[in-house]
Amino acid sequence: MKNIFRKNGKITIYTGPMYSGKSTLLIDKALKTNNKLIFKPYIDDRTTTIYSRNNKELQAQPLKTFEEIIRYIPANKKNLNIFVDEFQFFGDGDEKIIEVVDQLTSAGHNLYISGLDTDFKKDKFGSILALKNMSSKYIELKA
Repeated sequence: MKNIFRKNGKITIYTGPMYSGKSTLLIDKALKTNNKLIFKPYIDDRTTTIYSRNNKELQAQPLKTFEEIIRYIPANKKNLNIFVDEFQFFGDGDEKIIEVVDQLTSAGHNLYISGLDTDFKKDKFGSILALKNMSSKYIELKA
């Protein structure tokens, strides 16, 4: 049975086409936030940082799957702010991603996610659209 007294974290999603400023907004929010963890998909193996086109960058822990994020969350920590860049590259599948997001937010953690929601043909790309209805803020940017 779901605990109705549990404090739920919030989900903020930054999406839009390439060059729209998604990573910049994510980095700006992270720089203003305490109690944070920052992640990126391992597929982007050029560096262990997330970076923006205006030369802002932050160290990030690469993940092979989104589910792997759970092992980086200290068991006794509550109310973490978790930042994830290039979310579209996690191939866990919508169902598994929703399960992990629910687990994190049910523990009171806030998620800040940036990434593409569609490809160049406007077809669904990754799992961001699966989280749209769960999000507190869904910010669609324009290039």
